[in-house]
Amino acid sequence: MIFLLLCRIPGNPYLGNGSLGQLGSGNNNNNSDAYNSIACPSSLGVDDFAAAGEVIAYPNPLKNILNLSCNGKITTVAIYNLLGQEVIAKFLNSDEGTIDVSNLPSGTYFVKVAAENLVKTIKVIKE
Repeated sequence: MIFLLLCRIPGNPYLGNGSLGQLGSGNNNNNSDAYNSIACPSSLGVDDFAAAGEVIAYPNPLKNILNLSCNGKITTVAIYNLLGQEVIAKFLNSDEGTIDVSNLPSGTYFVKVAAENLVKTIKVIKE
């Protein structure tokens, strides 16, 4: 646990009513040094970025081949255009795979990947 210690700051009107570095209303009437601590959690982020089932699509932007990889087994991949029309569907049943997108026109697409108990949609740009 991390502690932040505030101490006396003479003449600072932004911390309480007086010149003390306290938090709150500043009702410290005895004009002595005021010390307050604030407990903060030791970590404000995510413990592990490589979570189970993380799906990675590369390169982006892509030209002809879309590479997919996942920590778990990818079962199905579907690619949709911006109108929501499915333009490619493929069963992979592997933790890595490639999809040939050379027949698609340039534009933005959404790749919906189903892997074990995870479904993730990734935006890709075809050049």
